[in-house]
Amino acid sequence: MVETFRQYRRRGLTVNQVQGPQGFAQQEAARAAMTMASALDKMASFQFKQEARRAEQKGIEDAATINRVTIEDVIKSNNEGADPFGQFDDTIYGRAGRKAAEALLLNDIELAATKEMTDLTVQATQDNMNTQAYMDSLDAIVAGYSSTLDAENPLLSAQIKSTLLSKGASLYSSYAIQNARQAQADMQGKALIQIDDMKKEIFSMAANTSWNDPTVLEAMEKLGIFMETQGFNSGEISKVKLSTRDQSIVEDKIAKFNDLTTLQEKTDFLNDLKENPIRELGEEASRALMKNLGAGLTTANSANKTAASDLKSKINQ
Repeated sequence: MVETFRQYRRRGLTVNQVQGPQGFAQQEAARAAMTMASALDKMASFQFKQEARRAEQKGIEDAATINRVTIEDVIKSNNEGADPFGQFDDTIYGRAGRKAAEALLLNDIELAATKEMTDLTVQATQDNMNTQAYMDSLDAIVAGYSSTLDAENPLLSAQIKSTLLSKGASLYSSYAIQNARQAQADMQGKALIQIDDMKKEIFSMAANTSWNDPTVLEAMEKLGIFMETQGFNSGEISKVKLSTRDQSIVEDKIAKFNDLTTLQEKTDFLNDLKENPIRELGEEASRALMKNLGAGLTTANSANKTAASDLKSKINQ
């Protein structure tokens, strides 16, 4: 039997084209170019930032020296209708310089106004200026300095006004408190003379009647009310009323002791005071009063003894 074979047919299979060395080189070159461009961009950006920083620094330094804007410059520019910050252009250098110049001017104005306010406060204190006149003078200083930039730079003018108003309010508050305290001190100084007269009247009343007589007690209450109207605090009033009462007791006892006519009566008075200290005065003050009265009695006894001795000598002669 004869073998038969199928005829071979070509299938037409394709093979991917292999890139040669030239294709790889182009890709690497492109990557290198992109990397170089990125590096150059970063270098350029860094350089730009460095130059910008130097320009800002230079603008700030010049604003404090050759481009310094003073209060006098602002006043002159206002008179001429010019911008006192006109030398600063719209560049990094100019914008940084203008910002620094505005800050420095604000500081200069604040210092100048503060000095003027301080001088005003010293003068007002010396002249005893009333608080309304003082406040009006402070307002005039604030308005004078803040209005210098109203036309050319309203924002900076508002900043200056806000700062100065705050300083003025603080100074006014301190001055008003000081003024009120001084006025109260002056009023109380004058009141002390009247208080002293009222106390003397109370002592006289106690000596003629008794320290706890209703009229005396009423007079002491009036003394306290008067002190309250003169701005004295409750502690001061209580202290004066207490000392006035104690002295009224002393004046009362002295008057009653002096009204006694015999030595025995006075001795009995002192013994009673020794045995029964005055509760309102306290034991120590009562003892001091007894000692004071006893000294007078001892002197009187000594004088009587001397007189008796002299009389006896004359009789013997």
